[in-house]
Amino acid sequence: MNIRPLLQDITDQLKEAQIKLGFGPSTVKLYYTTAGLSALTGVRAADAAGVADALTEAAAAEKGPLGSITFRPHEDRVEVTVPESGVRYVHEHVEASPFLCGLIRRFAGHHHTTMAEVTALFDAQQTPYERRDMPEGAEFDCMLHFPGGEPDGYCYFFKEEMGHLSYHRFRPEDAAHLLEEN
Repeated sequence: MNIRPLLQDITDQLKEAQIKLGFGPSTVKLYYTTAGLSALTGVRAADAAGVADALTEAAAAEKGPLGSITFRPHEDRVEVTVPESGVRYVHEHVEASPFLCGLIRRFAGHHHTTMAEVTALFDAQQTPYERRDMPEGAEFDCMLHFPGGEPDGYCYFFKEEMGHLSYHRFRPEDAAHLLEEN
């Protein structure tokens, strides 16, 4: 089992939230599916309680800058709690991705961001990206991502409803499951 990819994912999620909402000195709770944690860390357990126990052991051995992260089963998922010191560390020491900042700026205060504006942001990166359009009636309209992982390794799913565009960001492993459904 390798907990480092999970720690990176937690850091990325915290930074995205801080870009969108600002920094607030508090603990943060994130929720993961057991399948998602298994894919991310290689943990093998039958249920959320087993995953939480395994990750608790692994986290105790990994003294990182996020502090004493706790794991506990929560229904069919695992609740991950990051202490205030870890949230503060991300705020003070983790550089925000210029690409992600640009994307969030497109949506912040713009009630009518268009897919053309989003595509222009991807085009401006000077790095090849892929677009996958979803079938009519799917949960999302399309997905954009940089297959090489630079400047960003996430998959972005977009949906336009009633004149408003929204996005959701997924790790490639989770995006693969969404793409299989479409």
